[in-house]
Amino acid sequence: MSQGHGRADRLGEQVKVYRGVLPRRPLQGLVPALIAFVVLCAMASGNASDTSFLVTWACDVVVLVLCAVLIVRHTRTRIDLHEGGFRLFRPGRRTLEYGWPQIASVATERVEVRVNFSHSHDFLKTVITPREGARIRLNALDFFASEPGAGLRRVYFGGAARGSAESFVRVAAEQVGVAMAAEQLARLRSGGEVRLGPLGFTGDGMTIDPFTRPVAWSRIRLIESGPAVGVRLRVSDLPQYVGAAALAPRHTRAGYSTEGEFLDAFTLRLRPGTDYVALGVLLAEAPALRD
Repeated sequence: MSQGHGRADRLGEQVKVYRGVLPRRPLQGLVPALIAFVVLCAMASGNASDTSFLVTWACDVVVLVLCAVLIVRHTRTRIDLHEGGFRLFRPGRRTLEYGWPQIASVATERVEVRVNFSHSHDFLKTVITPREGARIRLNALDFFASEPGAGLRRVYFGGAARGSAESFVRVAAEQVGVAMAAEQLARLRSGGEVRLGPLGFTGDGMTIDPFTRPVAWSRIRLIESGPAVGVRLRVSDLPQYVGAAALAPRHTRAGYSTEGEFLDAFTLRLRPGTDYVALGVLLAEAPALRD
């Protein structure tokens, strides 16, 4: 990680800029505080010497200033997306710069907000975990996307804003997953192993706990993967590797279920999205290791 702009070229061409929107909570506090301020100013002539009035007026001014500072601070936050990574600018704090291989994972959860027992809105809670340094937490809906080089006038009044930072989260998860897969494939080429829950991957194929006989890469096909479903594979002749009991639906203590040729690794749910991207790339490219 670098802390400035001198090495920005290493990230490649700038693709998109994400700027902070007006934050919801400080804005919700600013409006009533502003209304109260107007009312208090109207009452000032007859209460200028009242101590309780002055205290109330001072507290309202403090709330106004605090909300304004929080709003300005967030709107000045910016994420620059590059081909090879990203930079995060935060007012009063050091600039963070990461290449995709420097990120360990990108995990996103959709959180549903309910008001009075009814659905109000959703937001995406994303945690970016670098290999070194503190985690970066962001809400994709707190940012809007714009094209590189677009001035503030064009962004706010000229229609240059295009969507939220959901596109940044998707790109980050994809690129970090690809970088992870490259490391995993290199490990397999050198004779190492990659573990993912009850599944183990080597240059010879995949092992399924607690069995040690590897399943050849050509017999494995990824059906579906994601935080909601885990990993679902189709393995040709699966009962030959895990026993005839796999022909009927069953769950195992190792963390997967089998039915015929289908294997569901349910313990692999709720993992960072980058893990599923890396697995997809690994299963697609690993068969060429023996070519």
